[in-house]
Parts: sequence; structure tokens; C-alpha cells
Amino acid sequence: MSMGEKNVKHPWEWIDGLGLLVAAGIVMVGLFALVQPIMGAALFGAPLTSAGDQRWVRIGGIRDIALGLVLTVPLLLRQRRIAGMLILFAAIIPAGDACIVFFATGVNHNMLMHASVVVYMVVLGVLFLRR
Repeated sequence: MSMGEKNVKHPWEWIDGLGLLVAAGIVMVGLFALVQPIMGAALFGAPLTSAGDQRWVRIGGIRDIALGLVLTVPLLLRQRRIAGMLILFAAIIPAGDACIVFFATGVNHNMLMHASVVVYMVVLGVLFLRR
């Protein structure tokens, strides 16, 4: 590769930023659940019924932080196919979240938010696999 080619960007470079946005979003959700579990549960769509339930929200927050960091590694290493597979596998989480909210409260903005994250992650995962 010559010096001139080093600065040439691939036309799909923008997709890496979208992948990092997913990873950063997951970390931020985890941090929010860890620091503000009552509000985090309410925004999730499943308000807490007792103060003792906060520990479960915090446990989920820790796992979200770890997942976001795991997704970051292949993105930073430009391992796009691995990142795509991980994003597709990780889409199971918001799909499960959407089901939990749906069965608890029916169709509402919280359930639709989780469902839209599933669509975003599936489309993004497929785009990474096609690259």
C-alpha cells in the first residue's frame, strides 16, 4: 500500500461509527441502570415494585456494560464480520426486552423503543456481514 492509498477512505466507513454507536449506547444504558436503577427500570418499561429489586437492575447494568465493551473490540480492530455476528446475536437482548414489556403492559412507547433497537441492530449486523 502506498502512502496515498493510506488516506483513502472506504465508502462504507460510516458504518463503523454506527456500530460504535450501538456499543456506546449499550454501555450508557448499563451505566444508567447501575447509577439510577429506579429511573432506569421505569424507562425500560418495567417500573420497580420494591426497593429490593434495584439489585436486579444493577446486575443487568453490569452485563450491559460488559456487552458494550465486548462489541467495541472487533469494531476497533476492524473485524467487521465478527462485529456483525456479535451485533446480530446481541439483538436477542432487545427482542427479549420488547417481549417482557409487551407481556407486562402491552404495546406502548417502551415496547416500541425496544423493537426499534432490534430492527436497527439486525440491519446493522447484516450490513457488517455484507461488507
